[in-house]
Amino acid sequence: MRRAPAVLLAAVAILCGCAGLHHIQERSSHGSLRVGAPIPSFAAVTETGQHFHSRDSWTNLTIYSVGQAHPDFSLDVAEDVSSLAVRKMGARIVRTRDGVVANLFGMKVAKEEPFEYDTTMVVICDTNCLVLRIWRSAGVEDLDELLKQLEVSRESSVSK
Repeated sequence: MRRAPAVLLAAVAILCGCAGLHHIQERSSHGSLRVGAPIPSFAAVTETGQHFHSRDSWTNLTIYSVGQAHPDFSLDVAEDVSSLAVRKMGARIVRTRDGVVANLFGMKVAKEEPFEYDTTMVVICDTNCLVLRIWRSAGVEDLDELLKQLEVSRESSVSK
């Protein structure tokens, strides 16, 4: 009889976890990504016809968000982004569902109909195209919080 409340509590926790809440996981590597290493080399043409290469340097951060809900390949610069943290950092955001990029980032197709990857990813690179952070199960809606974590870790490494 004492187990019933514990079982019920576990069932509620599982149901809440399945109700769309996601657990962002910071990784040191995923697929061909490694923190501190250069971003894998790939090229694309954006939806506006711009040519993009992952190893083209940028004046500040490049944030990659990969997931099935994104456009084929989109490049947004800071002033076009709704995230206040992204605008303050002068970053650019690459949003894509491209299969080549997803494969390089270690993502797998989970379902064909409707199309779905096994996870979503956010990857942040510096001006030298080196990977600073990798987050699994994260998306553009998480950027403000993720960038706060990045800023805090940068400040603590500078003060050491």
